[in-house]
Amino acid sequence: MLATSLSLSPQIRSSTFYQNVATGLGGGVAVTGNVNTGTVRNTVFYGNSSDMTGEGLVSIAYTCSEDFLSIDATNMLAFSDPVVLGPNDELFLDQGSDCVDMGDDAAATADYGAIGSNWQQMTTSIDATLDVTPVDAGVHYPP
Repeated sequence: MLATSLSLSPQIRSSTFYQNVATGLGGGVAVTGNVNTGTVRNTVFYGNSSDMTGEGLVSIAYTCSEDFLSIDATNMLAFSDPVVLGPNDELFLDQGSDCVDMGDDAAATADYGAIGSNWQQMTTSIDATLDVTPVDAGVHYPP
């Protein structure tokens, strides 16, 4: 997961938030503060008590969720659970889900490159098949 928290400009990138519960704001993510202060992209939200509160404060693109988070043609509504749990509770994608092939390649390349990695050498599939263009939304793992 590539996420920055407790920041004046939260950046959530290539992440998966799954089955989180909060008694207050959030569940998946709670954003507070000023409008246009951060970015959410190439991310999957599903099964959280609330996927995101404060979504109007950040730019959301190439994101897959069962909640309507943002008016942006790049976002996708997930009509069924896109997550498959791995043997160590890794959050893989069901390869038939709406979240596959819906990310932004250039953004994923920049995000993973910033941490010295390459998403094209990683997987979102429980069978360790490497991701190919267009990039899947969500967290990626070494095969």
